[in-house]
Amino acid sequence: MTAGISRISLGSEMEQQRRINANDPANSAFVIFALAAGHESLATLRTYADLATLLAGTGNDEPTNANYARVVVTDAGLGDPTVSGSNMVATITDITPALTAVAAGNNWSVVGIGYDSDTTGGTDSGIVMTYLCELTSDFVPNGSDVNYDFPTALFTASPV
Repeated sequence: MTAGISRISLGSEMEQQRRINANDPANSAFVIFALAAGHESLATLRTYADLATLLAGTGNDEPTNANYARVVVTDAGLGDPTVSGSNMVATITDITPALTAVAAGNNWSVVGIGYDSDTTGGTDSGIVMTYLCELTSDFVPNGSDVNYDFPTALFTASPV
């Protein structure tokens, strides 16, 4: 599995998480989404600044499987970043189940996270790309529930 912080968010992912935890602004959250197989390379995906621009790229489509939906993670699913040794570490609570009974259809090959400062009135162009993870092999929905289990240290910042 290859993963990385989007270029636009390098160095600001901890601040995004702190703002969501502080409800600053009140409707801020992380938005988790998937991309169907056939998208651009992870290196190219990391260059997009917002979700609208990423989805406009060649083959960068969200799955159309029945019951697929984006997952919104508010302060209830986050903890404040913590200091671990000389690093700052941020985590997201595993989401179980994130999606219920996702039907067969598109295979998924990327999971992404974007920062949305306004989940009530925002648009895809307002979702700043934060994190992208290319799956080792395509995920093939089959009617079962989908869980998102995140690494213990999703974002890690180290001093220079």
